[in-house]
Parts: sequence; C-alpha cells; structure tokens
Amino acid sequence: MQILWQCIALANREGYKVFKLEKWTIEDHYGENRGPYSVRIWFRDTVDVVLQHEKELNSLESVFEVDEVLSRMDTNGAPSLVEQP
Repeated sequence: MQILWQCIALANREGYKVFKLEKWTIEDHYGENRGPYSVRIWFRDTVDVVLQHEKELNSLESVFEVDEVLSRMDTNGAPSLVEQP
C-alpha cells in the first residue's frame, strides 16, 4: 500500500493521470534468531513506475488510474499525503 500511495503522490505532483508498475522485485532478508522460534525478517520492494497522461486505447497492459484508485481506497486520513496539482 505504501508503494501505491507514493506512486499516486508522484503522479499527482507531476501532473499525470495514469501509471503502471514494471519490474517489481521483492527481496527478503533474514537476520539472527531472536529466540528459539523467531527469526528477524525484513523485505525491500523495488518497482519501476511509468507515468502516462492517459490510458492507451485498446491496450491490454494493466494501468492504475489515479482518480479511480483514490476513489476506491479506504484512506483513513491519507489524502493529506497526496498532493493535489
């Protein structure tokens, strides 16, 4: 969700209405044992964000429309995180 919010903020700030995500990778890292049944794990996500002014007609590529995503998300106060152009 955090990556999605950052993409929405970026698209709004730059004046784009649509974005797609490419080359998504998730790295997981394991640390030392913290007890007999626990291991410290953390993740890092990386993704390339492609900003577009509009959705391409007849394209089968999956894109996110900024206004549509915002209207469907339970924001719990998060709109303050998204800068309006």
